[in-house]
Amino acid sequence: MAQENLAYKSKRNREAYIHDIRPVIEKKQAKDKRLGHLKVAVVIAFFIIGGISLILQNVQITEQSNKNNKLKAQYAELYSSNKKKEIEINQKIDLKTVEELAVASYNMNRARKEQVVYIDVKGQDYGVMAKNTSPEEEPTENFNVLTGLMTYLEE
Repeated sequence: MAQENLAYKSKRNREAYIHDIRPVIEKKQAKDKRLGHLKVAVVIAFFIIGGISLILQNVQITEQSNKNNKLKAQYAELYSSNKKKEIEINQKIDLKTVEELAVASYNMNRARKEQVVYIDVKGQDYGVMAKNTSPEEEPTENFNVLTGLMTYLEE
């Protein structure tokens, strides 16, 4: 009689249904669990890759900084060497050698006494340009150098 009871049949049918669907639910739960593990693994991989990239960038910056420091030291050494050589050159310049070179290369001579004109300037010392020269009339660069050298040798 208990077996013919409708409530009993319904309960039994429900248990049979749950028993039949349980493997499907377990498979879905296992799949969700694997998916969760995969998500965690991907997040961990991103953190690891990000950390490695930061470390590599730091290494590159350090290497470039070391190269920069070496180049600065090399520059300072070359700069001081150039300054020393410049001082040596300036000390080796001899006015007699310059005069001999000017006479030999440019056929220059010392100014004669009749070529030297002394001007007595009273009051303010200033100059007035007599006329404007066009660019074609301006002396060449070599002439300016020679004129400067001649005035220096006149003194």
